[in-house]
Amino acid sequence: MCTGKPFHSTNESNLIQFNQPFFRLVGEGVSYNKNYKVEVALSLEGIKQIKLNGSAVRLSELVQVFPLVSITPDEISLIFGSPSLRRRFLDLAISQLHPTYLNTLQEYQKVLDQRNRALKEDRGSGSQSYKAWDEQLVQSGSEIVKKRVEFLDQIRPEVERHYAQISGEKERVGLEYRCSFYFSAKEEIARQFSAGLKIFESRERMLAATLVGPHRDDLEFKIDGNLAREYGSFGQGRTALLSLKLAQLDLLQKSFGEPPILLLDEVFSDLDQRRSEYLGELLSRAGQVFIATSKEWELPEKLKKGKVFEIKNGEVM
Repeated sequence: MCTGKPFHSTNESNLIQFNQPFFRLVGEGVSYNKNYKVEVALSLEGIKQIKLNGSAVRLSELVQVFPLVSITPDEISLIFGSPSLRRRFLDLAISQLHPTYLNTLQEYQKVLDQRNRALKEDRGSGSQSYKAWDEQLVQSGSEIVKKRVEFLDQIRPEVERHYAQISGEKERVGLEYRCSFYFSAKEEIARQFSAGLKIFESRERMLAATLVGPHRDDLEFKIDGNLAREYGSFGQGRTALLSLKLAQLDLLQKSFGEPPILLLDEVFSDLDQRRSEYLGELLSRAGQVFIATSKEWELPEKLKKGKVFEIKNGEVM
């Protein structure tokens, strides 16, 4: 109800109970001293409806209402997993800061789908109908790359600060945006994007797929200059993930003037004492925090004073 996306599953239809035609979630909250009623519904046919205070809204409007940061053990895949996971993180994080970003992202995806379809239809025919989509692809795609680069410039110092403190200044973390085409300045992005399409044109025609653009980019984590997903230990990966999420928390709080909601799912089981105490100290000064755990004794002392809900037989007690 904060992001319009599932917490774990990537297939939203899996959230619908068996033998039911749809799901509907309703919740109420306060943000920036204003009351909100949020409704999210999804049918088996994939029709999603989002409402704020009874009025239908777009997803880009919902993500602005309740800024949210989540930390879960399986998010370690952000460090060691596929580039698509890191792009998804970037896109959701930026959407919470910039209302129009999600609209640009959706527009880019539509144009990309059309261009790929044209490439498949043109294969072997000599036709070049796919070029009709190049201008729109470059226009929306360049804006996405620009926003991602700007976001990393904002969050990088906070990530470095948290990582240094958690690791006891023993290591340094780096964040780099790996683009599918080369550019040396943000002003060059659109021109270099167009140049990249021309360079890869013959290969794209052969594979019938667009090979240049933000859908092919990646976010690289480096530990002391070495690529974390290839050379980093699991402990270094956990520290990098924790630093990234805490930096996101800082950035949202600075941007909106109040702390975002923070969700933690079985996080403390995977943390050593140093990381656990560091996180506990930060969270004791944070805003609204939800911690899901089956091992309450693992929580730092400063976090044991909150309200406790127990789940028994599928019901909240």
